[in-house]
Amino acid sequence: MLILLPPSEGKARPEAGGPVDLDSLAFAAELREQREALPDEEGELILDMRSGAYTVAWKPKRATPLAVRVFTEEDGERKAVSHMAKAVRGDVARALLTAREPSADPEGVAALAEAAGFTVELSDGSLDVIV
Repeated sequence: MLILLPPSEGKARPEAGGPVDLDSLAFAAELREQREALPDEEGELILDMRSGAYTVAWKPKRATPLAVRVFTEEDGERKAVSHMAKAVRGDVARALLTAREPSADPEGVAALAEAAGFTVELSDGSLDVIV
């Protein structure tokens, strides 16, 4: 299992601009080589802890991706958590990395997270953590 973590940064919003076209960067060739060097084997699980803005940088082609999303739930209505999502994802990563037996599939990851005290639900390609 590979866990992709987001870079550490401040919470300030950029002044302007949209998503970056990675192939247009001056160092695109070097970046492409690094992205292609990431593990991406059939049957491997990639646990993606990055926020949506970072997912465009690299997506697995062969491995099974599992995005970790964070929600609150009140009266049956879920709302995405933005401010504290990184902290919750970090807590989930810690629980998975310190588990006695690692998991190689989404169901096993969900079971490990539940055993660590998280309320989780597997949905189409994601592990939803309810806080």
